[in-house]
Amino acid sequence: MENVIDRHFAGINFYPTVIMTFDNTEAIKAMIRADLGVSMPAFWVVDADLRKGSLSMIQQREHPLFSKLDLVRRKSSHVLTPVAAFIEVARDFEWKHPRLKSQ
Repeated sequence: MENVIDRHFAGINFYPTVIMTFDNTEAIKAMIRADLGVSMPAFWVVDADLRKGSLSMIQQREHPLFSKLDLVRRKSSHVLTPVAAFIEVARDFEWKHPRLKSQ
């Protein structure tokens, strides 16, 4: 994901000075809450924080960065119950969270 973000920034001629990087989203959110930086996390990572108002979104003028995820599985006449449940949740996710889909 870092490479995707770097290419996005380069496309808008923005080259931030990166002081630290984290792999843990809770650590990233704690740093942001402490006013120690900004981040471009996935919406699903910060959705609850945005709703609670503990984090705020910076609206950019440039075209937004979107990431798409496709789920693939092998065709089979037998689908395990947990797999079927996950597929159902994944199919329904965008509809339940319209803020999380591209405009």
